[in-house]
Amino acid sequence: MVSAAAVRAADWLAARRIVAFSQGGFTARMIARYRPRPPITVFTPDPRVARRLQLVWGARPLLMEQVNHHDEVVRVVDRLLLASGLASEGDTLVILMGDPIDQRPLTNLMRVHRVRSRSRRGPGLVDLSLMTGNPYLEAASDWMALWPKVKLRSRACRWWKLAASS
Repeated sequence: MVSAAAVRAADWLAARRIVAFSQGGFTARMIARYRPRPPITVFTPDPRVARRLQLVWGARPLLMEQVNHHDEVVRVVDRLLLASGLASEGDTLVILMGDPIDQRPLTNLMRVHRVRSRSRRGPGLVDLSLMTGNPYLEAASDWMALWPKVKLRSRACRWWKLAASS
């Protein structure tokens, strides 16, 4: 039950909002059944799904363009939430989606994310999943050589560094 874990994580982390990428509305309905404290923002590429989600408890649907990878979803979520004023830089989000997106799977991915604007990314600030295109970072030994030069931005990166070094 990824949706129950997301609601619990959002409460524990005091997340600003829970964000779901949903192609059919199922993810939003599963989150709403737990009545989370943070608001639910649902991104969908289908206008019919967005209209139906207006009736789901606590959900605010927003239309977005069709994307093919979960990293694209995160970039679009950052851009649209900042543009609409629903989040500000530094806010913590819990993002839910199914992966791989093109196969329309059930929700199987939860990501804790901190909103940041594109202009704040400077030299030395690295999002590892964007650099490799592979979120699992198969070549740990190659990455360990880069760690002294990288300013870590989240607990997840610090955890990965410790796990990769052991």
